[in-house]
Amino acid sequence: MNEELSPKMISAIKHMARNENTMVRFPGGYWARRGWSAWNGPCFGTSTIEAIVRRGYAEYTVWKDGRTRFPIECGLTQRAADVAVCSCNLDEWVTKVVDGVCSRCKLPRR
Repeated sequence: MNEELSPKMISAIKHMARNENTMVRFPGGYWARRGWSAWNGPCFGTSTIEAIVRRGYAEYTVWKDGRTRFPIECGLTQRAADVAVCSCNLDEWVTKVVDGVCSRCKLPRR
């Protein structure tokens, strides 16, 4: 994979790809899919999202004005397409590939 991305960053990119290529910011600086709660899926810290944006794999798309201006939504860039692909072991899992998408992880299979 890409040496400049940590496993946590790769996980965040794949999570975004499974969820409409976006992530939104929740109070406390947590980033997750729209409709997230602490009991239904992963979340990522602001520093992880900032690192992905700084490296060009995502970009901030919506900002909020408060005491300061801060991002509240981000989306994947085209550069993330090579990272956000299925890496499931198809021999190990009962997995189908339908229209090029893995049925287990919901990411494109190459």
